[in-house]
Amino acid sequence: MLAVAVMLFSTSCGGNKAGADCCPEMTGFMAGLGSSAKVTAALKQFGKDSLDTKDMGMYDLTDPKIVSCSKAEGKETCTFEAKAGMTVRTYTLGWDKGKIVSVEDKGMK
Repeated sequence: MLAVAVMLFSTSCGGNKAGADCCPEMTGFMAGLGSSAKVTAALKQFGKDSLDTKDMGMYDLTDPKIVSCSKAEGKETCTFEAKAGMTVRTYTLGWDKGKIVSVEDKGMK
């Protein structure tokens, strides 16, 4: 039973195949992360106009990993973690029609 649970987790959005259950725009956004300049560019490319980015562009976000994605009523919510210096920062992004419509800064580990 435990082996089945581990297998299901590893093949879901939060495992090594991160992005398997997420919209293509989310995986594209994740691929664009890196230096703070790249983060800012990715937010501009994938975010709606006047998006409150919660200052995400201030950080170098490297080695991003999707933690979870869920869909409801045509909208998607994805949580990801990325290294930011010696810490790991967590964000939840709200997606609608291929654009980031909300950013929630979940803090750092």
